Amino acid sequence: MTLANVGETAATITDIGADLGRRNIESGIWGMPGLDASPQPVSPIILESGQRHTAKVTAKQPVSDIDLFGDATGTFELCAVGCVRYEDGNGRTRETAFFGTNRGGDGFDASKNKEEEYED
Repeated sequence: MTLANVGETAATITDIGADLGRRNIESGIWGMPGLDASPQPVSPIILESGQRHTAKVTAKQPVSDIDLFGDATGTFELCAVGCVRYEDGNGRTRETAFFGTNRGGDGFDASKNKEEEYED
C-alpha cells in the first residue's frame, strides 16, 4: 500500500493495521477467519507534505485450495482493508481507513461506503 501525505503540514505515522482476505461476491460472506486490520504501533514514519511511503500488506492466513478455486471461478473477490493513525503538524492525532476490492487484474477499487473509506 502507498500512504501519501496530502496535508499542508508534516504527518508522523504512529500505527498501521492492514490485512487481505477473500469475500464471496454474491453473498458477501467472508472466508475464514475474516479480516483484522487493528492498528499496531510502528516506528514513527515522518512524511512531509507531498511525500509517500509504501508498506507491504500480507494476508494473516495462508491461501487455501478453496481460495484459489474461488479466484479462478470468479466466486471470490480479494479485499484489502487497513487503518492508519498519525499525528499532524499541529499535534492532533488523526485516523484514516481504507477498504478496497480486487476481482482480478491490477490494483484495488476503493469502497464507496463512507464507513469503509474515511479520514478524521
